[in-house]
Amino acid sequence: LDAPRARSSPVLARFPILLRQVAAASHLRSTILQESKALLRSRAVSDQAVAEALCAIMLLEDSSPCQALADFLLARKMAIQQLLNQPHHGAGIKAQVCSLMELLTTTLYQAHALFYTVPEGMSPDPALPCGLLFSTLESTTGQHPAGRGGVLEEDLKLSSWFKYLPESVVEFQPALRTLAHPISQEHLRETLQQWISMCSDDIRAGVSSLLVYVRSMKGLAGIRDAVWELLSSESGSHSWEAVCRRLLDRPVSLWEDLLQQLFLDRLQTLTKEGFDSISSSSKQLLTLALQELEVKPGSSALSKEPAVQPRSAFDRFADAGTVRGLLRDQCIACVQHVLGCVREELQRAQGLLGGQLGPPGDARLNAVLFMARLCQSLPELCPHLQRCVLGQEGSADTAPKETRSNKKLGKGKAQEVTPEQAKWQGLKAELLQQSLLAYQIWSSAVTKSLVQCFTHTLLLDTAGSVLATATNWDEIEIQEETESGSSVTSKIRLPVQPSWHVQCLLFSLCQEVNRVGGHTLPKVTLQELLRTCMAEVLAAYQKLMEQKQEKKVDTFPLTQTRALQLLYDLRYLSIILTAKGEEGKPSRIKQDSGIEKVIDFLEGHIDPFDLDVFTPHLNSNLNRLVQRTSVLFGLLTGTENQYTSRSGALSSQELHNILPLASSQIRFGLLPLSMSSSRKSKSTARSTERVQVAPVLPREDEASRPGSLFRQLVTEDEDTAAPSLFKLGWLSGMTK
Repeated sequence: LDAPRARSSPVLARFPILLRQVAAASHLRSTILQESKALLRSRAVSDQAVAEALCAIMLLEDSSPCQALADFLLARKMAIQQLLNQPHHGAGIKAQVCSLMELLTTTLYQAHALFYTVPEGMSPDPALPCGLLFSTLESTTGQHPAGRGGVLEEDLKLSSWFKYLPESVVEFQPALRTLAHPISQEHLRETLQQWISMCSDDIRAGVSSLLVYVRSMKGLAGIRDAVWELLSSESGSHSWEAVCRRLLDRPVSLWEDLLQQLFLDRLQTLTKEGFDSISSSSKQLLTLALQELEVKPGSSALSKEPAVQPRSAFDRFADAGTVRGLLRDQCIACVQHVLGCVREELQRAQGLLGGQLGPPGDARLNAVLFMARLCQSLPELCPHLQRCVLGQEGSADTAPKETRSNKKLGKGKAQEVTPEQAKWQGLKAELLQQSLLAYQIWSSAVTKSLVQCFTHTLLLDTAGSVLATATNWDEIEIQEETESGSSVTSKIRLPVQPSWHVQCLLFSLCQEVNRVGGHTLPKVTLQELLRTCMAEVLAAYQKLMEQKQEKKVDTFPLTQTRALQLLYDLRYLSIILTAKGEEGKPSRIKQDSGIEKVIDFLEGHIDPFDLDVFTPHLNSNLNRLVQRTSVLFGLLTGTENQYTSRSGALSSQELHNILPLASSQIRFGLLPLSMSSSRKSKSTARSTERVQVAPVLPREDEASRPGSLFRQLVTEDEDTAAPSLFKLGWLSGMTK
């Protein structure tokens, strides 16, 4: 067609398509090479197709198997870069990472199938095809029997145009100019190692940039699970370990070598970002809640989300310990940050309350109480907090309990404390310590405000103030023996109630405790409240003592009547405001010495003869008063100071006025509860009455007294062992 004579031939005029076919045939070589190399970059092609594409490249470029291996790996490296650079949208990141893993595994499998040759003396494994490239070259370039084409398919012979093809085309047989020697295992191993090393750098950089778009631990876990399912299916259907051992002479774990550290780094970043966000939002919520408490009560809560995921190509949970460690450290750091914010707010509130002259405002006290309860209840209100620190297994209380027999015998073994449990206990201790500090600020402010008013009233030195605080006195008849031996009846007057400012102090203190929910306050806080209050009260009495000792001209004299009332008030306050658990402490001993000094001072203003006469009756009035007000001031007196038994011989007139109180925690403080100790006290009092010679009331009058029927039933029933309704301590006390 290129000859000058051919251009004037009528064939071209009749068949103009021939010119276009010649032009296309001139580009046939480059087109075959281009399509073959494009096929090498695809991961969804069979081993046979890849072998044919490589054969085409080798025949057209006269290349060797080593060059074919290089072309194959270069094409796959370009495919990896193409996967990493393609646009990603949301869930497409999972597909991209899975496609990368699939491409890597497919490349190694096909490298084994195409280029690996079984050493001499070893039988091939039917499950692991190998040497496919060389067998394809053999079939393509080998000699065929006459009449059988070399490169044309058998089905082409059925076409009608096949008989018009010249023999040179039908019998065409390609040939390699160089011999296709098999690739040595050392060269194959080194080449694959270099390729894996180069691709690993690209994959790490690319996957790291992809994981930036994953914003949750759940998303990371989803990608990990998808990779695990993919690699598990690959390892299940192929002998992955055998392929890696033949090609690389070592096992290969794509997850551990390429992805695991990337996922852990991203997990650490997400955890830090999450807890940083929680810390900042907690600080904002705390500030907002404290601002709202200045106007109306508010509340705030914290929430923490754990990220714990429930074998195979790789162990999905092999890095669970690392993940738990990251979560634990970030969680503790977050709580420490919240504690720091609370500590700053408490210092500011303490400064405002300390510099305040008047009574503290409810808003500031509510803010302090809110922070105290926040720190106190945070471990209980946020169970995920414990799971973040202890982990899934440590959060469950699976520690074996000591049996009762072991406890009795003292055989209980001290359980070992793990580092995680030690961190959790330390975190709880910090929260509790901060809570107690906040409660201490509250109790100090309340005590200071109430005792200031008490001190002001106590130190008022006018006759009107003394009369304004005076209360009921009791008139008691006593019999005294004269020098002649006859008895003389006289009347004495003694206080039976504390002064009004004492009652107001105790009632206001109890009111403040109940206003904030006294049953939720720690016992240490209540004891500290009582101790501080008693110390302030004692300081007020010492100021009064100093004033009276100066003996100024314009001061109101301390009479015997007022000294009796002050003595009665001080002894009553010392009983109510002293917790039983503080006995024996140095502070308690020091306080007792201060009280004794004030009592000695007050008793010095009372006639010694009158003091000897007044003391038994004064003690009796004081005991009755304490018992009567134990329920009213229940949270102040505590379960230790609530009387469950009565000492001494009490008259029947006194017994029916007093209800024996429970020694256990009173859930409903104003309801009388039965106690076994009350029955014991009742029987003791009854046996004491039997010893008395003269009854208070005549026998005939006793039948007409209220509750005589109950009294008879109780007397009859107490001799039997059967339980009865009338054995209840409070009811039996009412009948007497």
